[in-house]
Amino acid sequence: MKSYSQLSQEEEAKIGQRWDKKVAKAQLRKAARSTSMQIANYLDEEALMEYLKKKLSALIWSRQNGPVGIGKQRIDLWGRSKINQYDVFIEVEKHRAYPIHNLVKAWQYVHNSKTPVLLIQILSPYHYEGNRNTRRKQIIFVGQQAEQTEKNFTYRPIGKEFWPHTAQEGPTKIGDEITSLVAEYEKSL
Repeated sequence: MKSYSQLSQEEEAKIGQRWDKKVAKAQLRKAARSTSMQIANYLDEEALMEYLKKKLSALIWSRQNGPVGIGKQRIDLWGRSKINQYDVFIEVEKHRAYPIHNLVKAWQYVHNSKTPVLLIQILSPYHYEGNRNTRRKQIIFVGQQAEQTEKNFTYRPIGKEFWPHTAQEGPTKIGDEITSLVAEYEKSL
C-alpha cells in the first residue's frame, strides 16, 4: 500500500474528488436538516391551542399539566371533554429524535386509567428525513399496536402535509385536521 506522498497526481486527484463529493453531500444534508428544523418551528403550540379552543369548544384545553396519573410528565396539548367522557392528548413532535417516548407515556396512562384517550401525534417534516423516516414508521407501527392492545386508546398520527411551511400559515391546516379527527373519534364512542 502506498503512502500519500507516493501517489501519482492522477490518484491524488481521484481521492480529492471523492473527498469533495463526501463534503458536498454532508453540506447538502446539513442544509436540508436546518431547513426542516426551521420549518418545524413554524408551528406555534399556543396559537394551535387557541385555535382548538374555538373549533372544539366542547373540550377544556390546557398546556400546563396533564391529567392525574401521568405523573410529572407533560402533554403538549391536553383536552378533556366537559362531560368527562374522554381525553385528547396532542403531542407536537417538532424535532425530537425519538418521539416514541410520548406515545409510550400516553399508552401507560391509558393502561392505568378507565378514561378513553385519543392521542394525536403531529410529526414535523424533520421526521421524514434519513433514519428519522424509519423511526417515524416505527412509531406509527407501535401506535397501531397500542391501539389494538388497549380498548380505550386511539392513536392518530398527523403527517407533514398538514405542517405550516411559513410562519404566516399558522395552525389552520393542522387545527382543521385535529378537529376532523376528534369529530370522527366522538362518533366512534
